[in-house]
Amino acid sequence: MSSHQLPQASASLALRVQDAGASYGDRKILDGLSLSVESGSVYALLGPSGCGKTTLLSCVLGRKQLDSGLVSVHGGQPGDRDIGLPGRLVGYMPQTTSLFMEFTITETFSYFGRLLKMAADEVDNRREKLLQLLELPMEDRQVRTLSGGQQRRLSFAVALLHNPRILILDEPTVGVDPLVRQKIWAHLLSLSKERGTTTIITTHYVEEARGADRVGFMRDGRLLAEDSPAGLLQTHKVDSLEGVFLTLCQTEERCSSVVAGHGSPTLAASQASLAPYHSQERLLSPTKKKKRPGWAPTLPSFSNILALLIKNWITMKRSPILLFFIFLLPGIFMVLTCVSVGLDPKDLPVGVLNLETDCSGVSLNTSCEADVLSCYFIDSLNTTKAIHMVNYDDKEAMMTDAATAKIRAHFTVPANFSHSFLKRLLKPDLYDEWIYFYGIDDTFPVRNDEKMVMSLDESDTLVALVLRKTLTDALDNFSATVNRVCEEDLEDETLDLRVVTEGAPSLGREGVTYQEYIVPSFLTQIIYFLAMSLTSESFISERAQGLLERSWLTGVLPLEIIASYMISQFFVILIQVAIAMAVTFGIFQIPCAGPMALFVFLALLQGFVGMSYGFFLSTICNTTADAMKLAISSFFPVIMLCGFVWPLEGMPYPWLREIVWFLPQTACMQGLRDVSLRGWGLASTAVQHGIAISSAWNILFLGLSWFLVRNKL
Repeated sequence: MSSHQLPQASASLALRVQDAGASYGDRKILDGLSLSVESGSVYALLGPSGCGKTTLLSCVLGRKQLDSGLVSVHGGQPGDRDIGLPGRLVGYMPQTTSLFMEFTITETFSYFGRLLKMAADEVDNRREKLLQLLELPMEDRQVRTLSGGQQRRLSFAVALLHNPRILILDEPTVGVDPLVRQKIWAHLLSLSKERGTTTIITTHYVEEARGADRVGFMRDGRLLAEDSPAGLLQTHKVDSLEGVFLTLCQTEERCSSVVAGHGSPTLAASQASLAPYHSQERLLSPTKKKKRPGWAPTLPSFSNILALLIKNWITMKRSPILLFFIFLLPGIFMVLTCVSVGLDPKDLPVGVLNLETDCSGVSLNTSCEADVLSCYFIDSLNTTKAIHMVNYDDKEAMMTDAATAKIRAHFTVPANFSHSFLKRLLKPDLYDEWIYFYGIDDTFPVRNDEKMVMSLDESDTLVALVLRKTLTDALDNFSATVNRVCEEDLEDETLDLRVVTEGAPSLGREGVTYQEYIVPSFLTQIIYFLAMSLTSESFISERAQGLLERSWLTGVLPLEIIASYMISQFFVILIQVAIAMAVTFGIFQIPCAGPMALFVFLALLQGFVGMSYGFFLSTICNTTADAMKLAISSFFPVIMLCGFVWPLEGMPYPWLREIVWFLPQTACMQGLRDVSLRGWGLASTAVQHGIAISSAWNILFLGLSWFLVRNKL
């Protein structure tokens, strides 16, 4: 067929491209390109890298929109599911292998077979034939263990799996053994003759295109010529297709200096040869650009979601160490949290200089002498777990150790401690206070040698708080011990130094520790962060490897992709929360005063927020590194603002407290504390706000993810 004998625009055409224009930014990739491919033919598209071949194929597949011009595939537009594109109409092999490296060969065929709605026995039959044709190894071999050439042959086999009407192959024979390459071409020609399959193939091996029915040469986004191999060789009077391309390029170079409108005779003749076809294309093609197909609502397919779920599970289970840590990491974090955070410090060294008496010879619990009461007070301090008493005989040595943090606090018992105490006991209205800390007001009529002065290490706030509480408890123990030991001597007098509260606590219970306060926030943040981290790369790796594109071309919907990840991640989060709860409430016995089911629900809800945010990050980032940077950089500001470590009431600005309440974690975290510490349920405002705000963030992130995936697929 000569260049003047182009096929007419008719139903026999599998592909029509007219005046195609496309660009990436300011760079023009396709420049008024037109071509045609007859049904049942093999069309070879040749040209150097960067000439626009892959872009043209993307437009044909509906993966990219043309800036101008028209594309028609079997009379329909690419992206129209009614014609099977995406769907079963086309079998596509991209330049990259676009295979799941964790899959075996059998699993690869099964996955794409499910997406293409093929029966299991049909997939098995096709697999056996294709493995034999392409000389692929055993079926249980993992894809990652195959050589580069074997992976490309497997990718080619996937394109052939469902016997498509159109095959689009982008560089299918790169890195393939010459003998196998010859078998591939023979099979393509056989499909063309026996099944009427249309094949569009791009290749760097110019001479192998001699087997094609028609060859098109591209350069700089334009079609230089298209004809049968014999017609091109005859027209340009050369012996090889490489010679044809060289002649066309040299002709174009000479034409580049010609003034517009005075094209070279060769190019003018080529354009004239295309004119009859183009004129009929314009008659048959609509004058207005159609709305992008595929926007009509399409219901998700359960079989597609199932195939994607199986894919996700296979990918996870092929990394057992990673799977182990994914499930157990929240539990490990909660173990570390419960053994290291919120527990009262123990064995804090506290120095004491007793100027009243040497307590080593005093028989405690039996002696009520008026000069040994200081021994009871020191003993009440020494018996607490928080303090380890260090006795000093020299004040200067004690002060030196305090300055170097060898002791965390120190106090000096005055020589008249017991006498001061008795005066306070006998005349409480006159001697209101008898123990002095930090140089308290000296207006009371107590001599300096009756004061007990204590100094704390205020550089460590939490330790200072523990020491203050320990002193308060020691005073309670001291008064109880003295009352018991000196019961006969005191007669009707009793010593009561305790701080008395009226009735039971208004909320919560007595003895709530900081650990019980902080554990709910640790648990939710761990679940949130891990869910965000695991899903922040969900789409990135598959999109970068072309796996999402290949799945989309089989008919997978963006909603199905998101649904499969949501279901997979839900089971992961469920197991993570169960293990974390077992560690927190089972092993470490952290109390939960409210409904445990509500606590679990709020924790799961935070996991879903992290999951949906991770999906969103994976749709806006092109690399895993970028997604992780965004995830971490957005996580830590939120964790500082949401009341994770310190109550919101500590913030100095009321407007800031109002804003941070709408962060994804704030209300939910406070709701968890209301459940665990206060015993509240759904009546808690924080619980209600936590459910509403977390759900709103979930809907927002998932909606944005769906929209972005739809536009990127």
